Amino acid sequence: MNYPACYSEQDWNILKEVEALLQRFDRATQHISMSRHATISSVVPMYNWIIETLQTYIRTSKNEALKNASKFALEKICKYNPTPESRPNLFLATILNPSLKLSYFKEHPEFYGPRMLKQLKDLAISAFKKCCTNHEPGGNNVASPEQPADEFLAHLNKRRKTDKAESEMSEYLTAPHLRAEVDTLKWWELNQNVYPKSTKMALDIFGIQPSSVPMEMEFSGGADLITPKRCRLKSETYHTYAVKILVEN
Repeated sequence: MNYPACYSEQDWNILKEVEALLQRFDRATQHISMSRHATISSVVPMYNWIIETLQTYIRTSKNEALKNASKFALEKICKYNPTPESRPNLFLATILNPSLKLSYFKEHPEFYGPRMLKQLKDLAISAFKKCCTNHEPGGNNVASPEQPADEFLAHLNKRRKTDKAESEMSEYLTAPHLRAEVDTLKWWELNQNVYPKSTKMALDIFGIQPSSVPMEMEFSGGADLITPKRCRLKSETYHTYAVKILVEN
């Protein structure tokens, strides 16, 4: 193969090596920035994939300069790598993805040991119980002044409510997995009668955008509707544009 005189064959090989490595980052960025699908369940796997990629590259590459650069990149990404304590919603989203659940963590023992698996299962059940409480009539279960709480009945029913909460989540976790291409939100919509409480929890979690890209795209799209010289809009104008956007979408 003929290369431009300013670059040697070795230079081109290095560039190809860098390109192959950066393609992983580009793939992860493109996926997490989608706006038409819920991508929060992919954040934890994305971090693990990138970390695994950098670790493999550092072990196998013969280019010391690129290896050192990869070590700095690995150190930086590990600094932001989420944990169940720091970002519980990211792990809950992975568990609530019917194609991943807890099996994803079991299939990656290099990142998650037995103790971590138990911690994640406890996290799911604990968050599910909290969600059930928040969505119950009365919100935080504080009785109104007109109807004082019967503490004795609450004492009798406490275990029953706990068992029911655990059984629905356990049933979901042990159900067969789906293929990776499944539409997560559509699946929860179709199964809301089977997992009514879990569906409410899933909608709370999957409503979170893991990236600011979709919001930034919406703001950037404002230039197509409003002239750059406008710094404020009258309420009537704003509502006209808002209705137009809703109709078009």
